[in-house]
Amino acid sequence: MMLRASMRGMMRRIVVATCLVALAAGAVRSPAQVFDLDHGRKSVAPLDGLWRFHPGDDPHWADPEFDDSQWPLLRSDREWSKQGYKGLSGFAWYRFKIQIPAGSAPLSLYVPAIRTAYQVYVDGRLIGGSEKMPRSEDSRGLSILPVLLALPQSGQQAREVSVAIRVWLSPEYVDRGGGPVVIPVFGDSSLLAARAQGEVDKKLWTEESSMLEGVLECLASFAGLAFFYFRPREREYLWFGLMMLCQAAWNFSDIWFQNHVHTLAIATSVGEVRGGLFALFTLAFFATLTRARRNWFYRLAVTGVCCVIALGVVNAFVIVNVTADIAIVLCSLLPFAFWIISVLVGAARRGVADARLLLIPILLQYGAFFVGLSIATTYQLGWQHKTQTNDPVLSSWPFMYTLSDLAAVIFLLAMLAILIGRFTRSRREEERYAGEMEAARAVQQVLLPEPNVGLKGFSIVAEYLPAQEVGGDFYQILPTGDGGLFVVTGDVSGKGMPAAMLVALLVGAIRTAAAHTSDPAMLLETLNSRVHGRMGDGFATCAVLHVALDGTALLANAANPAPYLNGVEIELSGALPLGMLAEVVYENDRFTLQPGDMLTFVSDGVVEAMNKDTKELFGFERAHAISQRAAAEVAEAARSFGQTDDITVLTVTRLLEAIP
Repeated sequence: MMLRASMRGMMRRIVVATCLVALAAGAVRSPAQVFDLDHGRKSVAPLDGLWRFHPGDDPHWADPEFDDSQWPLLRSDREWSKQGYKGLSGFAWYRFKIQIPAGSAPLSLYVPAIRTAYQVYVDGRLIGGSEKMPRSEDSRGLSILPVLLALPQSGQQAREVSVAIRVWLSPEYVDRGGGPVVIPVFGDSSLLAARAQGEVDKKLWTEESSMLEGVLECLASFAGLAFFYFRPREREYLWFGLMMLCQAAWNFSDIWFQNHVHTLAIATSVGEVRGGLFALFTLAFFATLTRARRNWFYRLAVTGVCCVIALGVVNAFVIVNVTADIAIVLCSLLPFAFWIISVLVGAARRGVADARLLLIPILLQYGAFFVGLSIATTYQLGWQHKTQTNDPVLSSWPFMYTLSDLAAVIFLLAMLAILIGRFTRSRREEERYAGEMEAARAVQQVLLPEPNVGLKGFSIVAEYLPAQEVGGDFYQILPTGDGGLFVVTGDVSGKGMPAAMLVALLVGAIRTAAAHTSDPAMLLETLNSRVHGRMGDGFATCAVLHVALDGTALLANAANPAPYLNGVEIELSGALPLGMLAEVVYENDRFTLQPGDMLTFVSDGVVEAMNKDTKELFGFERAHAISQRAAAEVAEAARSFGQTDDITVLTVTRLLEAIP
């Protein structure tokens, strides 16, 4: 009994094992799943089942009579790389069947996306697919775009159609795996058309945040470049405008790539070049804004950014290894991010308000960027399943915006507040400076005597053309107690307000000293002692002439251009300018002004006038040639030639008869 029972148990196990083997063999050799609309009770059905699969390419595989029972079955909702075909690229085919009910409304096949290019055959006839199908030797991938394909009508009887999908996976996308990205659907054409349009509208709606961000960045770029146009010396406006231009190009090009056929290599190349340029302009902007030193850390950051740009150029011509590419970009941009953060932290600790305002937006923006890179890297390494986006989504209403979008908007608002504030402060400072310059000009006009002076026996004419609102040239005409006169002319180094203050100092000292002496050399020595140590790194040239009523003249010179007597340059003793040494001895040169003689003084602004086209100086020869002309003519000749400095021309003429 026990032996018979044991034999019966063994026979049952053999029968069960034989059935299981037979079922398994039948499953392998059976055709792929047949998809239907549940006998017409459904309008739409997903194709989420088992499809026959075979790598390679053969046009006979589109034939509905082709026996695909030996092909393995793969799930339609997973990439083939995760079902035993890791690293497979190039051509492969899927096959399955669709049951079309009798008398059904027009049916369509909706294919959201198959990576990276594909063609769909129904009963051996090509009905559509990607806009472009690569040849077998092509090595560039195409974008994955949704299509809606019409299926054949069934008529009065139900029919079964064979569907074959010829897929091309570019080597560029081999790390991501091939096959359907989203499960295809078939069913009522009108419903699927509405679904397809809804998907398009949804896609466009999700792009609204990028579109809005791009528009704001264009406006910010225009504002920055406009500020730079009005204030070209403040280059932070230029770098900010270029930064925002690159950022706007980033958003708009992303939208274009999502809606047009392109290669992964081109998309990667464009993204890395534009990102590298953005980072380069960002470095220049923050270096200018914070006046940071361009040390080795800064140069390392610039080198890393240049590596990203170079990588983008290379990627336009070679197949992209996504994992290696992301790793290189990540490592190259780390010095860039750390340099900017360290500069902002340092400036914020020093109390710089602009740095404190920017620190949080920058940390948020770069944090979102590196989070996205980390998500992409871990996905490529197979450590996690890819989500809808590498960028964490904060909200999908009223349109989808992410952490990066929020960080970019906050950064943009902070930057606009900073730049507008700086522009307003600079404008207010300019207005204050203009008011001070106007006041200085008024003071200088009071300090300078009338340009045409008639004293007993002499005619003095002066022509003064400052290069700016306030000049550094000066002259004084002072009568002396012996019936003669003092003529003082000179030039202070520099221009603008500092020069005007030194002129006021010298004019006051000249008037004080002239009341106590009629010796030009002594007057220069007095001026030198007064101004030494009070001019900083500056100095002043000066010539002092004393002419008695009988024409006897004493002239002391402190490095001023020698005057011309009746068109002949007077040879003078050399001496240092005022203010360079504490004690300087000056000498008087004696000569006589005869009735009718004219003595012409010119400042260095005459001889240093320069033609802007030829870069030729007016020079001493031209000054000598026109030295006997009227003061206004000499000054106008130098100005027309090309004024670069203050121009002063002063003539002293002894009259034939004394003025009563």
